[in-house]
Amino acid sequence: MGSTSPSQKLAWHCNRLLLRQAVDPGEDSRAAAVEFCFLFLVLLLILVGGLAFSIGLATYLAVHNAANAGALQLMPSTSMLSGSMPYTSAINAINTAVAPVLTITHLTVTLTVNGRPCNSDSTCQTALSAAALKQVSVSVSYPCRLAVMNIHYAPNGCAFKSTIVVPLQ
Repeated sequence: MGSTSPSQKLAWHCNRLLLRQAVDPGEDSRAAAVEFCFLFLVLLLILVGGLAFSIGLATYLAVHNAANAGALQLMPSTSMLSGSMPYTSAINAINTAVAPVLTITHLTVTLTVNGRPCNSDSTCQTALSAAALKQVSVSVSYPCRLAVMNIHYAPNGCAFKSTIVVPLQ
């Protein structure tokens, strides 16, 4: 065996390193893959949390719009046009406002006129015609589901609530 020059040894080591990098990329790419996995999980958690928050916000906005629609129907000018059926027209307006987004059977609606409960067309009509200054209150609530990835963040239940109080003259 002859002796090899230092430049030949250097070339042999460089070729060996390049060949090893081509066959086995080495520790750098494994570390990058592990870092990507951790960052991907964090980004996925942020995405799922943002999606759950936006669904909750859309539900609350639907409940609030339904309460506004019900209060608008209980106004005297509108209730007079609805053929003296203020309770029915208010409930129909609330159901129409939430129908595309929420399940109507899960709604809880409370109507009051001057603090008196308004449970039927006759009680609402009597309450609306009895007092000179009226205050109409419409309260709508809908149960919320705060479960992300089968983890329930409100196991005892919660509700999206909106109450609209309109002074009528």
